[in-house]
Amino acid sequence: MKLLGVRLSPFVRKVAVVLAVKGLDYEHESVMPGSDDPKFRAASPTGKIPGFVDGDLSLADSTVICEYLEDKYPEPAVMPKDVGLRARARFLEEYGDSKLVETASVIFIEKFLTPTSLAKRPTWNGPLRRRMSCFRRTWTTWRARFPRTAFYSVIFVQPISVS
Repeated sequence: MKLLGVRLSPFVRKVAVVLAVKGLDYEHESVMPGSDDPKFRAASPTGKIPGFVDGDLSLADSTVICEYLEDKYPEPAVMPKDVGLRARARFLEEYGDSKLVETASVIFIEKFLTPTSLAKRPTWNGPLRRRMSCFRRTWTTWRARFPRTAFYSVIFVQPISVS
């Protein structure tokens, strides 16, 4: 198995966490989003990360990859067996993939990447301040609806090595 993408991506990390929880060995190849590498494009025609290769099978999209791993390697399970809890877990994943990443990514880029790459100090005025406020509301909603679930604990609280 090979996971393609940069570890900085929350989507690549999501797949890496599932691989780690399941105790699966895999290779990691650092590939930037949009790369024209033919092997990467075979796995991810849109150029989004992560890409994933398992033998002759190539997949893209972290959710699809995680569902594949859950189906192929059901133990240990990362998704609940109960259909209601499983639906709730899917909602959590979608919420994390969309709203949480959307609000957190701008903050991360402005606070950490921009100062490093452009050697400039981040400003907390204007758009970044509004995005931080949105992130706080999103995080508060998340924590109120899903207090200390196992998934929340693994992804957001517990340090886990996925290298």
